[in-house]
Amino acid sequence: MWWTILLLGCCGIGLAGCGRGQSAPSAEAAGPATEPSVAAGPATQPATQPAGSMLVIDQQEEFFPRAMLRLTQADGQVIARLYSDDPSGVLSGKETVNSYDFDMVLPDVSDPAEIDQAVWTTRSPSSQRRDTPYGIFLNRKQKLLQPMDLSVHFSGQAPRVRVILQGTFWMYPMEQTSRNAAPVIVHVIGSLEATVPAK
Repeated sequence: MWWTILLLGCCGIGLAGCGRGQSAPSAEAAGPATEPSVAAGPATQPATQPAGSMLVIDQQEEFFPRAMLRLTQADGQVIARLYSDDPSGVLSGKETVNSYDFDMVLPDVSDPAEIDQAVWTTRSPSSQRRDTPYGIFLNRKQKLLQPMDLSVHFSGQAPRVRVILQGTFWMYPMEQTSRNAAPVIVHVIGSLEATVPAK
């Protein structure tokens, strides 16, 4: 599909250039040095885990800790939780990094082994901010992004799954004093190599 080619090309170009003019990558700005092919199977996947992940938000590259994808089953449904592997210092307030967390009930599959057949979509016509722990958190910029119209596709198999996101988000300020400010609509695309943790 054309948008998949566009996503992979955009993310690949962004990652290839992310080291120019920057200091050594830190935990909050470390993007993977290379992007393996989406079609790569378990036998061709690198032994090392990606150092980080990246999303393009309103044509700006934003870097995050590495992507994790936890797959569970409940009541005949597969639940996929996509989240950034934030360092332990975030909880204690010693570190500030960008992060994301999505909780997705996959309607098309009944077994985690079928993850490469799954597509998840969500739409929120209302711009009202929701009280939820899920979304994209640009902690350096103090911005919160919640999906407005988002589709997520998967390819590959555990322990590495490619997760492709494309859609629009409502972007809100995190500050309590600005909670009533009107949100801004931003476009988000990403191609994440997610690690599926062992059970």
